[in-house]
Amino acid sequence: MPSGDRTDQLPAATGSPFADFGLPGEPGTEAFWTAARTPLSRPGGGGGWTTLFLWRGGPADLAFESWTREPLPLRRWGATDCWYAEVEMPARLRVTYRFITDEGAHADPFNPSAAGGDRSIAATPDAPAQPYWP
Repeated sequence: MPSGDRTDQLPAATGSPFADFGLPGEPGTEAFWTAARTPLSRPGGGGGWTTLFLWRGGPADLAFESWTREPLPLRRWGATDCWYAEVEMPARLRVTYRFITDEGAHADPFNPSAAGGDRSIAATPDAPAQPYWP
């Protein structure tokens, strides 16, 4: 369960902090949420990827299945409703994930690739195609 009080809020800045991922605009605005599609990846260190996950609303954790042990707490962008995580992922990875809130588990509302009612699929851009798995 996510903690009710997060102390890792970042101060809001001008411009888009997620421009490197192709997301324009200031997080939390309607224009930003209209353009939001996740997960989004950009080249990371060591041949891997830095992947952005977004959640709109209150505190949440990001939980991966069979890849990481503990859920990752999302960080809040200023005083907005934008919560996010930038996750370092290895090359050629495909994994299911979900957001955990006080209300339960949720699929990513910005990701059309689902894996059941409360799970979504993240794949790095270089992940091989798997025609029998979304």
